[in-house]
Amino acid sequence: MLVKKLLKIIIIVILLIIIYNLIFNVIIDRHDSDYKIKVSKNTYSIVENYDKNNYLFTIKDNKKKSFVYSYTKDLNNKKKIIDDIVVYKNKDLYCIGPVIDNKIDGIVCRLNNKLISYDYLVQKKDDRLNNLYTKIKKSKYDYNEKLFENNLKSKEKYNTTIYSNIDENIYVTLWNYSRLFVINNSNINKKKLLKKDAYENNASILVDKYYITTNTDKSYYNEYYLINTLNLKTKKIEINDEISRKSIFNGVYKNELYITDPENEKQYIINPKKKSIKETTPKYYDGKQLIDVDVDNASKKFKDINITSKLKKKYNDSLTFSNGCYYYVDNSNVYQVINNKKVLLFNLDKFREMKVVNGNLFGISNDTLYLYNKSGLKKVLSNRELIYNSSNIYDVYIKEN
Repeated sequence: MLVKKLLKIIIIVILLIIIYNLIFNVIIDRHDSDYKIKVSKNTYSIVENYDKNNYLFTIKDNKKKSFVYSYTKDLNNKKKIIDDIVVYKNKDLYCIGPVIDNKIDGIVCRLNNKLISYDYLVQKKDDRLNNLYTKIKKSKYDYNEKLFENNLKSKEKYNTTIYSNIDENIYVTLWNYSRLFVINNSNINKKKLLKKDAYENNASILVDKYYITTNTDKSYYNEYYLINTLNLKTKKIEINDEISRKSIFNGVYKNELYITDPENEKQYIINPKKKSIKETTPKYYDGKQLIDVDVDNASKKFKDINITSKLKKKYNDSLTFSNGCYYYVDNSNVYQVINNKKVLLFNLDKFREMKVVNGNLFGISNDTLYLYNKSGLKKVLSNRELIYNSSNIYDVYIKEN
């Protein structure tokens, strides 16, 4: 009896191990992987890394010429993400289009042995673009048509020009002193909030889909507007405390906004989903966890991520990090760093106020807000005020499909 019972237990344990391996390797497989793909007479070796819902690839041909590529999408049931590669060569230009799920979503190139994006070729008006496009179009795979579309003016309203070809799930907020504009799918909507203009927008922030701004008309900052960017429905919340005008927005943790009033030595939490505000014991987010702190340390801004001084020195202070990739600006050239290799994305004068949202890079140059993603470099909107006042003037919410 004892032998049969032990045998039964062993069989159950083995089955559980098999089931666990199947679940881990098929359903939640997100391990790093190395593999090869043969394209004509060339063999490409691919090193694939996964980092925070982003796939980072280093691709080398048989002459050790390398490319780097990033792809943001959940493909957890695939062991090999890249299925094939479409190749284009012409003199000093060498481009590849990785094929993922039967589609070419983006193109990365080498020009004079420097890694560049397809959009850099567009900006330089390289006369080989038509041949490259033809090669992609004639392949047996689907491709990202927006990569080859022109970015056209769509509408002008409220002294703001908006452009087409921006995905309909992207909602851009634009602060305009006393009003909030929300731009989506070639539409611009306005929400009047204040009686007096707030020229420096240091009392507003986007938390998930909710834009939170302080009622600066009042003598104390104890009243806040919560605007749903999807429908512009607005809720006003307040607390009886006299929060001083010296209060600061510490940052966001788990879709809650932390505000500290250093003058009165208090900290508050706004939960926009619950439409509530309450006092809390002082806390600080150090980039890894939320920790209790004394009142003197409660006024510090939360860390987004621990970017070391060494990295800042290497890539300058314009460094922005997201999904395993760094972005930085050097002499108007905008770069993405993937697996320690930099790719020249595009060239824009004084590109600033960079934000990376779900793999989409946003930033301002002159009077225009730009978007760069797998569909290339596109204008989002233009407004003359961006030239004079760009600090915290815009934000982006991307609705999940």
